[in-house]
Amino acid sequence: STEQSEPVETDPKKVWKVFAQYYYLFQGTPTSMWLDYVFANVFNCKDALCEENADEYYDHITTRLQGDDFKPRALFERFNIEVITTTESPLDDLKYHKMVKESGWQGKIITAFRPDNVVDPEFEGFEDNLAYLSKITDTNIDNFSGYLASLQKRRQFFKEMGATSTDHGHPTPRTLDLSDEDKNALYLTIRSGQFTAQDAEDFRAQILTEMARMSIDDGLVMQIHPGVYRNHNQSL
Repeated sequence: STEQSEPVETDPKKVWKVFAQYYYLFQGTPTSMWLDYVFANVFNCKDALCEENADEYYDHITTRLQGDDFKPRALFERFNIEVITTTESPLDDLKYHKMVKESGWQGKIITAFRPDNVVDPEFEGFEDNLAYLSKITDTNIDNFSGYLASLQKRRQFFKEMGATSTDHGHPTPRTLDLSDEDKNALYLTIRSGQFTAQDAEDFRAQILTEMARMSIDDGLVMQIHPGVYRNHNQSL
């Protein structure tokens, strides 16, 4: 027989009450300092959150969130936010950024170039992503130089849309600086699909060097997030 797991509580109000019951355990942490500030100054809840007032908190916050003064643009202006940056794939058409620009609203929302899905051979759907990259840039990417040219075109498009930075999530911050011949040979190995984990790591390392070079050329600030393991909880 298959062992049955305990059912997970899905009623948000009950989940909130459990959180409130144990909220005191967060005392002295940045989490509680931030939440206490938001509760008091954004939602005007004057008493500290606890199990006894959990329902009152929940109902009050839920009601407030429905108001026009809690819509995203209203909060943006209320908090005097100068700029918010989102990260998008090179395959993104940035249509929502275009909509913001064309709406007449003065809030500054800009994109950042996040190329993980077209530079990491171990990224799910990597080959399909490259095929689409080739299509939208009208560039033959059968060799490494063509591949880099397609990435440069997308960087230029992102810059024209207001991007000021790039963002790279790599397993390690390792870099390589191979010869042109070795770079192309590695690229062809990756494109064959018959590559090792070391090949994939070498490719990512070379790409970081290429991205740094492109940043010098186009002025986009390079941000690196090494060692972050994402999407590991498949149930979420």
